[in-house]
Amino acid sequence: MFGIWLFLLISFQGYKASVTHNVTCMVINLDYVNCSWSEQGSPDMNSTFFHNKFNTQKNHMEECSTYLLEQGYVVGCRLDYERAARFRTLITKLVFQNKTYEQKHDLKDRVKLYPPANLSLEMINNTQLNLYWNYSKYSHCAESEVRFRINTNDWKSLRPRQEQMYSVPFPSNSNTYEFQENNNTDVE
Repeated sequence: MFGIWLFLLISFQGYKASVTHNVTCMVINLDYVNCSWSEQGSPDMNSTFFHNKFNTQKNHMEECSTYLLEQGYVVGCRLDYERAARFRTLITKLVFQNKTYEQKHDLKDRVKLYPPANLSLEMINNTQLNLYWNYSKYSHCAESEVRFRINTNDWKSLRPRQEQMYSVPFPSNSNTYEFQENNNTDVE
C-alpha cells in the first residue's frame, strides 16, 4: 500500500531529480577568476551568484558584476583577481530556485596559465634536437612538464621543470617526434 501511495505522490507532484550545483573556480593566467556551475549540463533557469571578493569577512558578499552566458542562460561569473588575495579563501554563494549553495574555494592550486608561445625547434649538427618555448608572463613561478613520443609509441612524461627547453640527444632522421607541454603554477 505504501508503494502505491509513494508512486501516486510522485506522479501528481512531478518528480525532479535533485541536482547539485557545484561551483568550480579557476584562476586564469593570474589575471582573473572564472567560476562556473554548468558542468552538470546547460541550465534551464538562471542563477544569481555572490562572492566575498576574497574578503576575510564572511558576511561581505557581492553579486557578480560580469556573468558568463551560454545559450542565453547564466553559467558562470568572471571576477577580478588580485595577487595580494592569492592566499585568501574565496567564498561563493549560488542562489537557484530559492535555494542557496555556499562553497569555499582555495584557489592556490587552481591556476591555469595561457599556453606557451614562441615554440621553436633547433637541430644542432644532427646530434641534438632542442625544443624551446616562452610564457607571456609569470615564467618565474611556472613549472613545465614535457610529454613526448617517438613515432607512434606510448607517450612518456618528463617531471616538471623550471627550464623552458627540452633536448633530444642523437635524434634519428627516420623517426617522428611529437611533443606536448603542460604547465603548472606555484603562486607564492
